[in-house]
Amino acid sequence: MSSMRSLQRQVKRAKEKRAERFEKYNVEKAKKKATPIVWAKMIYICVDCGNWKEMYLENTLERHNGENHKPVPFVIRCPYCGGFHCYDRSGLIPLPAERPLEEYESYFKDSKKYDCGVPVYR
Repeated sequence: MSSMRSLQRQVKRAKEKRAERFEKYNVEKAKKKATPIVWAKMIYICVDCGNWKEMYLENTLERHNGENHKPVPFVIRCPYCGGFHCYDRSGLIPLPAERPLEEYESYFKDSKKYDCGVPVYR
């Protein structure tokens, strides 16, 4: 009986340690995940369904600074109907100041894999 209880305690301690490590990992992962900084927005309107979407630009996109210029697409997939007729109708609208992106805002991500900004819908 006593060996069974000690085994149960060991199992319980192992589970607690595992939970602590998992929680610590999630906290560190959240710290590493930085909120993008945006500096401008563009408004896209879908020809198919008529909905519009504001898309914010990370501070590294559409900056005309020589060789590092990375554009954003003029046409994106509509997040509402799924069609490919969502066009930029506003041009570049600078924000009053650079700011962190809100959790619910869609934006163009600066990806090293691609030559232009990648849309991220939220």
